[in-house]
Amino acid sequence: MHRPCDISGKRRTRALTAVGLVALASRVVFSLASATPGLAQSAAHSPIAIIPEYEYEVVSIRATNPGGNNVTRLLNAPDAFTASNVTLMMVVTSAFGVQDNQVLGAPSWASSDRYNIEAKMSGSVTDALQKLTPAERTLIQQQMLQGLLADRFKLTVQRVTQRLPVFTLLIGKGGSKLNEAKPDDAYSNGSHGAGGSSSAGQITIEGNPTRQTMTGHAVPIARLAYMLTRGLERPVLDKTGLTGNYDFKITFSPDQSQTQSPSTEGGATGSTPTVALDSTAPALITAVEEQLGLKLRSGKGPVEIIVIDRVERPAGN
Repeated sequence: MHRPCDISGKRRTRALTAVGLVALASRVVFSLASATPGLAQSAAHSPIAIIPEYEYEVVSIRATNPGGNNVTRLLNAPDAFTASNVTLMMVVTSAFGVQDNQVLGAPSWASSDRYNIEAKMSGSVTDALQKLTPAERTLIQQQMLQGLLADRFKLTVQRVTQRLPVFTLLIGKGGSKLNEAKPDDAYSNGSHGAGGSSSAGQITIEGNPTRQTMTGHAVPIARLAYMLTRGLERPVLDKTGLTGNYDFKITFSPDQSQTQSPSTEGGATGSTPTVALDSTAPALITAVEEQLGLKLRSGKGPVEIIVIDRVERPAGN
Protein backbone atom coordinates (compact mmCIF):
# COMPACT_ATOMS: atom_id res chain seq x y z
CA MET A 1 0.00 0.00 0.00
CA HIS A 2 1.41 3.36 -1.02
CA ARG A 3 0.54 6.57 0.73
CA PRO A 4 2.21 9.67 -0.68
CA CYS A 5 3.36 11.89 2.16
CA ASP A 6 4.60 15.24 0.88
CA ILE A 7 5.75 17.21 3.92
CA SER A 8 7.72 19.76 1.96
CA GLY A 9 5.27 22.64 2.48
CA LYS A 10 4.89 25.00 5.43
CA ARG A 11 6.56 23.95 8.67
CA ARG A 12 4.01 22.26 10.91
CA THR A 13 3.48 22.39 14.67
CA ARG A 14 3.28 18.78 14.63
CA ALA A 15 17.17 5.27 18.17
CA LEU A 16 20.31 2.71 18.01
CA THR A 17 20.92 0.00 15.37
CA ALA A 18 22.73 -3.17 16.28
CA VAL A 19 25.89 -1.69 14.81
CA GLY A 20 25.33 1.42 16.90
CA LEU A 21 24.95 -0.67 20.05
CA VAL A 22 28.13 -2.55 19.30
CA ALA A 23 30.13 0.57 18.43
CA LEU A 24 28.86 2.58 21.39
CA ALA A 25 31.63 3.68 23.73
CA SER A 26 30.15 6.94 24.99
CA ARG A 27 26.89 7.88 26.64
CA VAL A 28 23.72 8.13 24.58
CA VAL A 29 20.53 9.72 25.90
CA PHE A 30 17.05 9.41 24.38
CA SER A 31 14.01 11.23 25.70
CA LEU A 32 10.56 9.73 26.02
CA ALA A 33 9.08 11.87 23.27
CA SER A 34 11.87 11.63 20.75
CA ALA A 35 10.10 8.75 19.05
CA THR A 36 7.40 6.30 19.92
CA PRO A 37 6.46 3.55 17.46
CA GLY A 38 2.85 3.22 16.47
CA LEU A 39 1.88 6.84 17.05
CA ALA A 40 3.04 8.25 13.74
CA GLN A 41 1.82 5.21 11.84
CA SER A 42 -1.67 5.41 13.34
CA ALA A 43 -2.17 9.15 12.92
CA ALA A 44 -4.91 8.64 10.33
CA HIS A 45 -6.93 6.75 12.94
CA SER A 46 -6.16 9.06 15.87
CA PRO A 47 -8.84 11.32 17.34
CA ILE A 48 -6.33 14.18 17.19
CA ALA A 49 -5.36 13.60 13.55
CA ILE A 50 -7.28 16.77 12.61
CA ILE A 51 -5.56 19.40 14.74
CA PRO A 52 -4.33 22.98 14.38
CA GLU A 53 -0.93 23.13 12.74
CA TYR A 54 1.96 23.93 15.05
CA GLU A 55 5.58 24.75 14.26
CA TYR A 56 8.84 25.51 16.01
CA GLU A 57 9.32 29.26 16.33
CA VAL A 58 13.13 29.30 16.12
CA VAL A 59 15.34 26.57 14.61
CA SER A 60 19.14 26.43 14.59
CA ILE A 61 21.05 23.69 12.71
CA ARG A 62 24.83 23.61 12.76
CA ALA A 63 27.25 20.99 11.43
CA THR A 64 29.48 19.43 14.09
CA ASN A 65 33.17 18.63 13.94
CA PRO A 66 33.37 15.26 12.12
CA GLY A 67 36.43 14.30 14.16
CA GLY A 68 34.96 15.27 17.51
CA ASN A 69 34.15 12.85 20.33
CA ASN A 70 30.80 14.39 21.22
CA VAL A 71 27.93 12.78 23.12
CA THR A 72 24.98 11.86 20.92
CA ARG A 73 21.73 13.16 22.40
CA LEU A 74 18.09 13.59 21.32
CA LEU A 75 15.81 15.28 23.83
CA ASN A 76 12.32 16.74 23.84
CA ALA A 77 11.95 19.35 26.58
CA PRO A 78 8.47 20.81 27.22
CA ASP A 79 9.34 23.83 25.05
CA ALA A 80 12.04 22.58 22.67
CA PHE A 81 13.67 19.79 20.69
CA THR A 82 17.43 19.46 21.21
CA ALA A 83 19.77 17.12 19.34
CA SER A 84 23.54 16.98 19.69
CA ASN A 85 25.97 15.27 17.31
CA VAL A 86 23.16 13.50 15.43
CA THR A 87 22.84 12.31 11.83
CA LEU A 88 19.87 13.04 9.61
CA MET A 89 18.91 9.35 9.84
CA MET A 90 18.64 9.63 13.63
CA VAL A 91 16.29 12.58 13.31
CA VAL A 92 14.20 10.92 10.58
CA THR A 93 13.74 7.74 12.62
CA SER A 94 12.75 9.84 15.63
CA ALA A 95 10.29 11.92 13.60
CA PHE A 96 8.53 8.89 12.08
CA GLY A 97 8.92 6.40 14.94
CA VAL A 98 10.82 3.85 12.85
CA GLN A 99 14.27 2.26 12.82
CA ASP A 100 17.05 2.64 10.24
CA ASN A 101 16.01 -0.46 8.26
CA GLN A 102 12.58 1.10 7.74
CA VAL A 103 14.01 4.12 5.90
CA LEU A 104 14.88 3.66 2.21
CA GLY A 105 16.38 6.02 -0.34
CA ALA A 106 18.55 8.06 2.02
CA PRO A 107 21.82 9.45 0.61
CA SER A 108 25.09 8.30 2.18
CA TRP A 109 25.67 11.65 3.90
CA ALA A 110 22.44 11.14 5.89
CA SER A 111 24.30 8.60 8.03
CA SER A 112 27.67 10.37 8.18
CA ASP A 113 27.14 14.15 8.45
CA ARG A 114 26.39 15.20 12.02
CA TYR A 115 24.50 18.20 13.36
CA ASN A 116 23.53 20.08 16.48
CA ILE A 117 19.86 21.08 16.33
CA GLU A 118 18.00 23.52 18.59
CA ALA A 119 14.29 24.03 17.90
CA LYS A 120 12.34 26.32 20.26
CA MET A 121 8.56 26.55 20.60
CA SER A 122 6.62 29.73 21.21
CA GLY A 123 4.93 30.17 24.57
CA SER A 124 1.49 29.60 23.08
CA VAL A 125 2.52 26.28 21.50
CA THR A 126 4.19 25.15 24.72
CA ASP A 127 1.03 25.94 26.69
CA ALA A 128 -1.17 24.14 24.14
CA LEU A 129 0.94 20.98 24.25
CA GLN A 130 0.92 20.84 28.04
CA LYS A 131 -2.88 20.52 27.97
CA LEU A 132 -2.67 17.29 25.94
CA THR A 133 -2.21 13.71 27.09
CA PRO A 134 1.35 12.30 26.83
CA ALA A 135 0.38 10.24 23.74
CA GLU A 136 -1.18 13.25 22.00
CA ARG A 137 1.80 15.43 22.88
CA THR A 138 4.23 12.84 21.52
CA LEU A 139 2.33 12.60 18.24
CA ILE A 140 2.33 16.37 17.74
CA GLN A 141 6.03 16.62 18.61
CA GLN A 142 6.74 13.99 15.95
CA GLN A 143 4.67 15.97 13.46
CA MET A 144 6.55 19.14 14.38
CA LEU A 145 9.84 17.36 13.82
CA GLN A 146 8.61 16.14 10.42
CA GLY A 147 7.79 19.75 9.59
CA LEU A 148 11.29 20.83 10.62
CA LEU A 149 12.79 18.20 8.31
CA ALA A 150 10.56 19.34 5.44
CA ASP A 151 11.46 23.00 5.95
CA ARG A 152 15.21 22.77 6.62
CA PHE A 153 16.19 19.51 4.85
CA LYS A 154 13.53 19.73 2.07
CA LEU A 155 12.44 16.20 2.98
CA THR A 156 9.59 14.53 1.10
CA VAL A 157 8.67 10.87 1.65
CA GLN A 158 6.24 8.11 0.80
CA ARG A 159 4.90 5.56 3.29
CA VAL A 160 4.83 1.89 2.25
CA THR A 161 3.52 -1.01 4.34
CA GLN A 162 5.24 -4.39 4.04
CA ARG A 163 4.86 -7.66 5.93
CA LEU A 164 8.25 -8.26 7.52
CA PRO A 165 9.86 -10.09 10.46
CA VAL A 166 8.93 -8.58 13.83
CA PHE A 167 9.25 -9.36 17.51
CA THR A 168 6.19 -9.30 19.77
CA LEU A 169 6.90 -8.14 23.34
CA LEU A 170 4.92 -10.15 25.90
CA ILE A 171 4.92 -10.64 29.66
CA GLY A 172 7.06 -13.65 30.58
CA LYS A 173 5.85 -16.79 32.31
CA GLY A 174 7.01 -15.58 35.72
CA GLY A 175 5.51 -12.11 35.39
CA SER A 176 6.98 -8.66 34.81
CA LYS A 177 9.96 -7.57 36.91
CA LEU A 178 9.56 -3.88 36.00
CA ASN A 179 9.14 -1.33 38.79
CA GLU A 180 6.34 1.19 38.27
CA ALA A 181 7.68 4.74 38.64
CA LYS A 182 6.36 7.00 41.38
CA PRO A 183 4.84 10.27 40.12
CA ASP A 184 6.94 12.37 42.51
CA ASP A 185 10.31 10.75 41.71
CA ALA A 186 12.81 13.47 40.74
CA TYR A 187 15.67 11.16 39.60
CA SER A 188 18.19 13.69 40.85
CA ASN A 189 21.04 11.20 40.47
CA GLY A 190 20.19 10.20 36.92
CA SER A 191 20.51 11.84 33.52
CA HIS A 192 19.18 15.32 32.99
CA GLY A 193 17.41 16.88 30.07
CA ALA A 194 17.85 20.33 28.55
CA GLY A 195 18.17 23.03 31.18
CA GLY A 196 18.92 20.53 33.95
CA SER A 197 15.44 18.99 33.99
CA SER A 198 14.74 15.61 35.60
CA SER A 199 15.65 12.44 33.73
CA ALA A 200 12.08 11.13 34.06
CA GLY A 201 10.97 9.89 30.64
CA GLN A 202 14.50 9.15 29.42
CA ILE A 203 16.45 6.03 28.50
CA THR A 204 20.25 6.07 28.72
CA ILE A 205 22.66 3.55 27.20
CA GLU A 206 26.22 3.29 28.46
CA GLY A 207 29.02 0.80 28.01
CA ASN A 208 31.54 -0.52 25.52
CA PRO A 209 31.49 -2.75 22.42
CA THR A 210 30.96 -5.94 24.47
CA ARG A 211 28.92 -4.88 27.48
CA GLN A 212 26.04 -2.38 27.57
CA THR A 213 23.68 -1.10 30.25
CA MET A 214 20.29 0.39 29.32
CA THR A 215 18.55 2.37 32.07
CA GLY A 216 15.01 3.73 31.90
CA HIS A 217 13.47 6.34 34.20
CA ALA A 218 9.66 6.59 34.24
CA VAL A 219 9.12 5.43 30.65
CA PRO A 220 6.16 3.61 29.06
CA ILE A 221 6.55 0.14 27.58
CA ALA A 222 6.13 1.54 24.06
CA ARG A 223 9.36 3.49 24.60
CA LEU A 224 11.19 0.37 25.75
CA ALA A 225 9.85 -1.46 22.68
CA TYR A 226 11.28 1.29 20.48
CA MET A 227 14.73 0.97 22.04
CA LEU A 228 14.62 -2.82 21.64
CA THR A 229 13.66 -2.25 18.01
CA ARG A 230 16.80 -0.15 17.60
CA GLY A 231 18.98 -2.80 19.20
CA LEU A 232 17.50 -5.83 17.43
CA GLU A 233 17.09 -4.24 13.98
CA ARG A 234 13.56 -5.59 13.82
CA PRO A 235 10.31 -3.88 14.85
CA VAL A 236 9.21 -4.80 18.37
CA LEU A 237 5.42 -4.67 18.87
CA ASP A 238 4.21 -4.10 22.43
CA LYS A 239 1.56 -6.66 23.42
CA THR A 240 2.25 -6.66 27.16
CA GLY A 241 -0.87 -4.71 28.15
CA LEU A 242 1.24 -2.70 30.63
CA THR A 243 0.03 0.91 30.74
CA GLY A 244 2.15 2.63 33.38
CA ASN A 245 5.56 4.31 33.39
CA TYR A 246 8.42 2.12 34.60
CA ASP A 247 11.97 2.17 35.94
CA PHE A 248 14.36 -0.51 34.75
CA LYS A 249 17.99 -1.39 34.20
CA ILE A 250 19.18 -4.11 31.85
CA THR A 251 22.77 -5.25 31.20
CA PHE A 252 23.57 -7.24 28.08
CA SER A 253 26.27 -8.15 25.59
CA PRO A 254 25.52 -7.15 21.96
CA ASP A 255 25.03 -10.45 20.13
CA GLN A 256 25.07 -10.02 16.36
CA SER A 257 23.64 -13.49 15.71
CA GLN A 258 20.51 -12.39 17.60
CA THR A 259 20.08 -9.15 15.66
CA GLN A 260 20.38 -10.40 12.08
CA SER A 261 16.91 -10.27 10.51
CA PRO A 262 16.35 -12.64 7.55
CA SER A 263 15.99 -11.05 4.14
CA THR A 264 12.33 -11.34 3.16
CA GLU A 265 9.81 -9.34 1.18
CA GLY A 266 12.27 -6.55 0.50
CA GLY A 267 13.55 -6.43 4.08
CA ALA A 268 17.18 -7.32 3.41
CA THR A 269 19.69 -6.37 6.07
CA GLY A 270 23.33 -5.47 5.64
CA SER A 271 26.25 -7.40 7.07
CA THR A 272 27.21 -6.71 10.68
CA PRO A 273 30.72 -6.82 12.16
CA THR A 274 31.61 -9.67 14.50
CA VAL A 275 32.83 -8.79 17.98
CA ALA A 276 34.06 -10.80 20.93
CA LEU A 277 31.20 -11.10 23.41
CA ASP A 278 31.46 -10.54 27.15
CA SER A 279 30.62 -13.95 28.62
CA THR A 280 29.42 -12.35 31.86
CA ALA A 281 26.52 -10.54 30.16
CA PRO A 282 23.68 -12.25 28.26
CA ALA A 283 22.50 -11.40 24.75
CA LEU A 284 19.81 -8.70 24.57
CA ILE A 285 16.89 -11.09 23.99
CA THR A 286 17.94 -13.24 26.94
CA ALA A 287 18.50 -10.20 29.16
CA VAL A 288 14.98 -8.93 28.46
CA GLU A 289 13.52 -12.22 29.67
CA GLU A 290 15.80 -12.76 32.66
CA GLN A 291 16.09 -9.20 33.95
CA LEU A 292 12.77 -7.61 32.95
CA GLY A 293 10.42 -10.59 33.04
CA LEU A 294 9.36 -9.96 29.43
CA LYS A 295 9.49 -12.21 26.38
CA LEU A 296 10.26 -11.51 22.71
CA ARG A 297 8.41 -13.80 20.30
CA SER A 298 9.57 -13.89 16.66
CA GLY A 299 7.04 -13.68 13.83
CA LYS A 300 5.83 -11.51 10.92
CA GLY A 301 3.61 -8.44 10.85
CA PRO A 302 2.82 -5.20 8.97
CA VAL A 303 5.74 -2.79 9.07
CA GLU A 304 5.74 0.80 7.81
CA ILE A 305 8.59 1.74 5.45
CA ILE A 306 9.56 5.37 4.88
CA VAL A 307 10.78 5.95 1.31
CA ILE A 308 12.70 9.21 0.85
CA ASP A 309 11.86 10.95 -2.43
CA ARG A 310 13.92 14.08 -1.83
CA VAL A 311 16.28 15.46 0.84
CA GLU A 312 18.97 18.15 0.88
CA ARG A 313 21.69 19.24 3.26
CA PRO A 314 20.36 22.09 5.41
CA ALA A 315 21.08 25.67 4.47
CA GLY A 316 23.00 27.86 6.92
CA ASN A 317 21.17 29.52 9.77
